[in-house]
Amino acid sequence: MANPTPAITFRVKTYDPIKLSSMLIPDQDRNNIIRQMENQTVWAPYWPYSLKHGDEFTLYGEQALRLSRELDQLNAHNNTTLEIV
Repeated sequence: MANPTPAITFRVKTYDPIKLSSMLIPDQDRNNIIRQMENQTVWAPYWPYSLKHGDEFTLYGEQALRLSRELDQLNAHNNTTLEIV
């Protein structure tokens, strides 16, 4: 049975390397922060498994549409952001 359409793929970002590089943080501390954020697991709405920075997942049908409509609100209130791939 085929998946319902539309299919939307999302990517998880637990940190922004550009934002971190602009902060006045010693390199060693910044590297430690990045390692911690890369290994941090997070949960995304409508997806049953934990995710890490850079992971991608695909939702279909109404769940995909709902999450795409909620992205701005979710990203504004969380450290973790989702982007459509």
